[in-house]
Formats: sequence, C-alpha cells, structure tokens
Amino acid sequence: MDDREKNPLQVRLIQVITLLIFSGFSIFFFLLVNNVIKSNTERETQMYALNLEKELDSCMSGSGISDDSSDVLHLLRIYTDLNELDLIISNREGLAVNSAIEGILPGDLIFMEKSLLSAYKRELTEEGILRFTDGKWIRGDRLLPTYCIIKPVIGTDDRLIVLARNQSIYRSLLIVFSIFTAVIVCLYLLTVLLFNHILSTYRNRIIQLATIDELTGLANRKSFVRQYDYMRKSGDLKGAILFMTDIDSFKRINDAYGHNAGDQALALLAGKIRSFMNGKCIAGRWGGDEFIGVFVDGKKKSEEKLTRLLTEVRETVIRLENGEEIHFSISLGAALIGEDMDLKRNIEKADLALYESKKKGKNCLSLNWTTQ
Repeated sequence: MDDREKNPLQVRLIQVITLLIFSGFSIFFFLLVNNVIKSNTERETQMYALNLEKELDSCMSGSGISDDSSDVLHLLRIYTDLNELDLIISNREGLAVNSAIEGILPGDLIFMEKSLLSAYKRELTEEGILRFTDGKWIRGDRLLPTYCIIKPVIGTDDRLIVLARNQSIYRSLLIVFSIFTAVIVCLYLLTVLLFNHILSTYRNRIIQLATIDELTGLANRKSFVRQYDYMRKSGDLKGAILFMTDIDSFKRINDAYGHNAGDQALALLAGKIRSFMNGKCIAGRWGGDEFIGVFVDGKKKSEEKLTRLLTEVRETVIRLENGEEIHFSISLGAALIGEDMDLKRNIEKADLALYESKKKGKNCLSLNWTTQ
C-alpha cells in the first residue's frame, strides 16, 4: 500500500476517533443537564404538591370535592399557570373529578388501560410518586409529564395528581444543547481540518524528501528519471534537448574555500537553472556537482537559454562568511533527444558534448544536434 492509499485511511480513522470523542462529550453534556433538570423538577414538584395539599385542605368540603367547586378549580388553575403543572383531582377509579387541564372533563378516565403501570388503582389508593420519561400511559396527547406525584386529599376519598411538564425548561435545554452541539460540530470540523493539514504537510514533506535534493531544491536523480519517463510516454520530448553541466574545478573550490563554499556554488547553479525552467521543462541534480535537464523550447531557444546560463553563472559572485568573494564557471553539453532512444543513450550524447566543452578549456557550451 503506497502513501496515496494510506493517507485517506489515516484521515478516515482520525475523523471517526474525533467524532466518537465529540459525540461522547455531547451525550455526557445532555445527560448531565437532563439529570439536573429532573432533580430540580422532583424537588420543586414535591414542594408544589405539599403547598397545594395544604391549600386544598382549606377549600374542601366534608363530603369531598365536587366538580363544580369554583374555589378548587380556581386554585388548580393558579398553580397550573404559575408552575407549569398539570393538576387533576380524581377518584380511586382513575376518573377525573376536577381538572385544570383543557380537554379533560369530570368523569374522563385519566390513565390508559394499556398503562405500564396497569395497577393504577393501587397507586390511586395510596400516596405515591411515579417517575417516568414516557407519558403515553396518561390519557391525552398533550400530557407528556416528566414527573408525577399522587397524593390523597385529606378528609376525602379523592386523589390529587400532580404532573410536571417542564416545557420551558426542556425548550431551554433544547436551545442550550443545540448551541453546544453546534460548537461541538465546529470543533470537530476544525479538528478534522487540523489533522488533515498536519497529515498533508507530513505527507508532502515525506514526498519532498524522497524526490527533491535538499541542498539544491531540484529533483533528485530518481525523481528526474521518473519525470523524464512521464514526458516520454506523454510525447512531450519531440524536438526537446537534454543538457548536462557541472562546475569547473569544483574540487579546487572545496579545497581552497571549504565545503560550505562548494555548497553555495551548487545552490547558486541550481537557482540559475531553475530560473530558466518554464512550461514542461525539467531539471535535477544528477550527482555531485553534475546537473541534468530537459528544455522543450526547440534547438534555437534552448541554445540561447544555455548561453545565458553560462554567462550569468560566470558573472555571479559568491560572498563567503569571512568576506571573501569567489567566482566560478560551468561547462555545458547539450544533445537533441532521440525519441527512439532510452534515457541512458541520450545522456551519453549530452555527456560527450560536455566532455567536448572540457577539452575546449571549460566555461563553454558544446552542442550535439545529431539524432543518432
């Protein structure tokens, strides 16, 4: 598996891991807030039920609370409006006696026969607390309580049913959770983008180290061969020329001024070569102080480029750290690329031209326009 196949797999793995982490945070946050709301609901509902029980005691009659008791109904509606409660007074059979809920009339069955708490009569017989999250067992689509308290009405056989709705609280929870989720999603996307950037940078650096000569910034030998083969297969070498060059008396520069001076000379030459690259031209460091390249501009323009390269290198000064200035020159050999020849044979032609420049006394350009 090459790097191109590994990279998407690594990205997918990181995306899944970060998604799981942020999803875990979201779920934990939701459960935490939900638990706080439920605890608060239980505490407040019990307090409301206790207060209401006391106030009902002052409104009740000896024979029980009748459905036309305006005082009781008024009291139930006050508690309903102020505290987000659904309040019902029922008999032991689960039939409404008095209700502050629109749509539930005296005599209506409050609890469904399919109730999970099918023993509702027992619950209505005794004081009890029912905790549940699914209100479907309560009659009516609009009754979706989170907490239920059943208390006896003192001095009667009736029961007070207190249902906590907490609609505003849950709306607030939904808003807070939506904001939190949006923040989590943004953080998740930023994290994925960051990891993608890190992986991409790392991958590009690996590719660069594998294909680029670190000192000169040109393609290394292996990368140049790969680029040349691609151009050959694409038919881009028609009329192109291949050149080779090296620094004249390079060993003398290293011996006289040190390897740092030699490195500066190599980097300078590479920069000059790169300045003449355009379109589909390629160049690379072949080894040591020897460079290789392909111009696709035709014989005349390629010759002009190489002549200018020769002149610019000769006229450029290298300034060393100790203040010394040195000049150096290069020798160039170029050959017309034979499309039916392999790279090795074309290099031999350019190398012979380079050897000819050396024989002429260096610091010159030799050309080989033969096709054989």
